[in-house]
Amino acid sequence: MRRAILVTMAVVALWMTSFAQDPGNQDSIIVGQISFNPENSHVMVPIYAVTDDSVAFYNIPLGWFPRDLGVHPGSRAMYFYPLTTWDDVFDSVMLDEGYIRNLGWYDIYIDTLISNIPLCTNGERWHIMTVFFVVPDEWNWQNVRIDTVTDERGGPIAFGLIGGMIEFAPAFQYGGLFPQTGIDENDAVPRGYSLAQNYPNPFNPSTTIEYKLPEPSDVSIEVYDINGRIIAKLIDERQDAGSYRVTWNAQNCPTGIYFYKIQAQKFSQVKRCLLIK
Repeated sequence: MRRAILVTMAVVALWMTSFAQDPGNQDSIIVGQISFNPENSHVMVPIYAVTDDSVAFYNIPLGWFPRDLGVHPGSRAMYFYPLTTWDDVFDSVMLDEGYIRNLGWYDIYIDTLISNIPLCTNGERWHIMTVFFVVPDEWNWQNVRIDTVTDERGGPIAFGLIGGMIEFAPAFQYGGLFPQTGIDENDAVPRGYSLAQNYPNPFNPSTTIEYKLPEPSDVSIEVYDINGRIIAKLIDERQDAGSYRVTWNAQNCPTGIYFYKIQAQKFSQVKRCLLIK
């Protein structure tokens, strides 16, 4: 009974918070753009967060457009650190209304023995959850946009800070289901070689690495463990000039620090990443 009363009080308190501007740099929610393999009946859509605040509550209702292609949300979402430490993370498919209800509370029980971890990425992009979509057999690569909507109960997208007195709308970048090309065709030819920091970081179990080539190049991207052993060879081919991304799935690797290295023509660079399971 006490737990039920505390939950009710916490929800009421959250609804009574002041809706204000983001107190620091603008926090963001990013829906990753993914591709669909016709051999599978579903796709995984990654959701990323970028914050410089200690977020203790979120409301992230997501819709899909258009809705007449047969694509629709599937099973319950998969959550990652630090949401896996929170008291409550909740998602429900409102199929008739056309959106996914996504809510989470960080620490609303006064008798909690171990404090939960707020969502604070210090400006980095973290993979916080993955939602699943079912794709019909007759799917023919038509684009489906994943976008934020307004929940009839919880309202629009929102973050709340510790203490329950400040609530604000994070920036939102939508993605969609589309055929993977491997290259951002709308980008201009890069001016130089570059290797970006992977995102999310820390990650579990997969992360994305972006890189740029100013000219056709023989490209190699390898992943090493902390002892210098090659764990994975992600790219080993000749590629045209452009902007690229590659995903490393570390499902079979243990928690730890890893390094990824690009070698393209005379350009070489190494960056560090962290896998947490």
